[in-house]
Amino acid sequence: MLYENYMNSDVWRTKRIKRLEIDKYECRCCGFKENLEVHHKPDSYKKIPNESIDDDLTTLCVFCHDLITNRIRENRYAKTEILTKPYTNILKETNYDCSNQLEKIECAAHRPLPTFSP
Repeated sequence: MLYENYMNSDVWRTKRIKRLEIDKYECRCCGFKENLEVHHKPDSYKKIPNESIDDDLTTLCVFCHDLITNRIRENRYAKTEILTKPYTNILKETNYDCSNQLEKIECAAHRPLPTFSP
């Protein structure tokens, strides 16, 4: 089953609601109660559509979901060596080695973090 199809299925909607109920409609990370999403833990994707509501899912607000997903991706790609080949400019017939030109891309949430009042 394709991930996109699964995320639009009644099976997923039911699991999502159950997870939200278990977490009392509150972000497990920061306690925010708005803009909630249900996050698949990284190892759970291979189990779809049989992932466990209790073990593979957790409720996060959209802000924490972005932060956690970005961190997971950052860690995943940090382990992957990026191989570059010298670029050959056919018009000028010169070689340009771009391997030293890679810049580290830092991921950050694109939304402001929620503020809480005591």
